[in-house]
Amino acid sequence: MTTRRRFIARMAFAAAAMLAFFAAPAAEAAPDRAKQVLDISNKHRAAAKVHPLKLDPALCKLAQIRARELERKFSHKRPNGRSCFSVFRENGVRRRNMGENIALGYRNSWSVMGGWMRSKGHRANILSRKYRRLGVGCHWSPRRRRLYWVQVFSN
Repeated sequence: MTTRRRFIARMAFAAAAMLAFFAAPAAEAAPDRAKQVLDISNKHRAAAKVHPLKLDPALCKLAQIRARELERKFSHKRPNGRSCFSVFRENGVRRRNMGENIALGYRNSWSVMGGWMRSKGHRANILSRKYRRLGVGCHWSPRRRRLYWVQVFSN
């Protein structure tokens, strides 16, 4: 192989490697991600002798709304300046106890759960006895090239 062909082959390989690295994460379906986060959360809860959480479709809808909002403003405050919990009222979901975990940049369910479990406040939400239901949202931003994750908890 000539030097030029080797150079072209190396450049093609490098380009393919960069595309693979920076491309969207593996196409897990949203329900799969939610189920994985639920399962991992419940394993941690079982180890702490806390009742398991149940995946709640209404909370998953709220978590997905919040995950999309995080692309515009990564905060527990919504882009309109209101509390993250205002999404409950706006969508007709009434709950007494509510909690929210947010994260960005983690490429899969296991890594985001590892990050949350290493954080005292996030871990407290995951292991709290006052929560019985969980919603999970995940949003891929092609513009920012990262995933935004949300866990929403309630009684």
